[in-house]
Amino acid sequence: MLVQLLGYLLAALPRRVVAGCCYLAGTLLRLSPRGGLVHRNRQMALGLKPQDKTLALKACERTVELGLLGIAGQFFSQRRWQRTIYISPDTKAKIQELLKDPKGILLLIPHTTLMEALTALPALTGLPRRTSVLYRAFKSPVLEKIILGRREKHGVRLLNRSTGVRTLIREIQAGQIGAILFDQSSGEKGSLISFMGRVAAVSDLPDIIAKHTDLNAFIFAIKRTSFWRGELVVEKLDNSKRAPSLALQAHQWLENYLKNPVTSTDWLWTHRRWKVLDRPREVLGFAGREVLQKSWSEKKTRIFVRLPNWLGDVVMALPMLRALRASRPDVHITYLSRSAYIPLLNKFPLADRFIGLPADGLPSWILCSRLSHEHPDASIALTNSIRGDIEMLVTGAKIRIGLRREGYARPLLTDGYAILRRNLETTHQSKVLEEMFKHFGLTTEVSYAPFTMNPFNRNGPIGFVPGSSNTPEKRYPAELWRDLAIKLNRPIALFGSPTEQEIGQTISHNLPLVTDFIGKTALDGLADELSKCSLIIGNDTGAIHLANALGIPTIVLYGPTSPLRTRPVFHVGVTQIKAPEGQGIETIKVDEIFERVMRG
Repeated sequence: MLVQLLGYLLAALPRRVVAGCCYLAGTLLRLSPRGGLVHRNRQMALGLKPQDKTLALKACERTVELGLLGIAGQFFSQRRWQRTIYISPDTKAKIQELLKDPKGILLLIPHTTLMEALTALPALTGLPRRTSVLYRAFKSPVLEKIILGRREKHGVRLLNRSTGVRTLIREIQAGQIGAILFDQSSGEKGSLISFMGRVAAVSDLPDIIAKHTDLNAFIFAIKRTSFWRGELVVEKLDNSKRAPSLALQAHQWLENYLKNPVTSTDWLWTHRRWKVLDRPREVLGFAGREVLQKSWSEKKTRIFVRLPNWLGDVVMALPMLRALRASRPDVHITYLSRSAYIPLLNKFPLADRFIGLPADGLPSWILCSRLSHEHPDASIALTNSIRGDIEMLVTGAKIRIGLRREGYARPLLTDGYAILRRNLETTHQSKVLEEMFKHFGLTTEVSYAPFTMNPFNRNGPIGFVPGSSNTPEKRYPAELWRDLAIKLNRPIALFGSPTEQEIGQTISHNLPLVTDFIGKTALDGLADELSKCSLIIGNDTGAIHLANALGIPTIVLYGPTSPLRTRPVFHVGVTQIKAPEGQGIETIKVDEIFERVMRG
């Protein structure tokens, strides 16, 4: 009774008064959590600046206007509806043309501000065919009875969405008209498309209906022109076999409509339209769902990846990062890493953006906090450190995932992949990451094929990597490297960091076949020089992993570290030489290394 009374009063009041009420109610809505959702949706979809809140307020007003029209419209006469909605001569001609074809008609209706007017469709257009519309039932039986009766008074037949699909299909097969609202999220059901640059779940119902009957499909929308005034828009869709799906076509039309500044607020922005793949176990893949989209020109879903601090760890993560790029082609991926790695990472086509982080924690946290306006959807922290976890926290990422080792809680992560210490010690580091990525939804197969940037040079020099930046115990003695170079008696190239130049000088002294590049190449230049070599011999260090990733055969010398956890993982020739148990790396014989080289 109260709803009926309110509807009667709204219909009787002057439009200017009701518009004022909409403004007040829209302001209150804008201040509510639902109003915050409107602003966030528009930011994500249209790229608005955080401070641009005026249009969000208008969108909230339109939502209230839509709701009040739903209540008042039941008391509109046929004549008032005809005054409310303008139909141009061109649109009338389109309607007459579509009625000449005896095929059934499927109307796809978006949630524009005045969509409620389409319940008066027969009265507005004089359509001679029976019109049935699928609708979502109200939870209240009393409200359901009141609204249903009023909505049907102008000739539209309403069918409950949960029980009326078959009836709708039969009506269209009989040459009648069926209508559905196409732009609601289908949640865990339906297919995936790109809508406004973000993944959205869409109902397959339009295409299911089209599959069962020969029909003509149209967009029918009411474009708002002023308060409770609008114009009917009719757009034919391509229903041929080779055409994109009807759901995809309809959303493309709606996307163009919303990108127009004139009509960008004329939609129900309070929908959780992009609430899909937003759970941690789904964030790195499409959860096995059908994807209608063939290309992703816009990428507004954002994932930040905090890369490890050591080069070897970065390289061992590359197979998973490559799989992530293939698994979520719709996502804008940002790598955050040590600045020195950026030129090298640019050689691997795995991310959309690279950000170098300051060396110290506080400046790095400040930089990451300035990225919070981008509203990243998820972050992956591969650093296993409190500094990296704080960096991801201050970006504002809703989902923050990473590895939770036994005894190390990492409370700043929203979700972690737990692994026991004994498993961590007996499983290769890359395989642990692979399992973690799969745990969080990765469905693409992880490939360990190398990233071949240049043709393999069988006649190139042999590269030596004699240093180790983080563990001196992993270094094979410089004197023994020099003995190996003399014994090989062929061109040798030395690689390493500036802190290892003394090692290079010891090895290369008075040896004309040895070229010393130690400390003379940045990481991107190091990759280029490594690619020229026919073989790389080195300690268990980052450059060895990089050579392996580039497809160059390697011989790796192990002292205290275990090849079980950190051996090179890419599928190219790798020879491991480990010092006897309990002994240092210096106990590896030069002759043993030489013999392995000669075996080829």
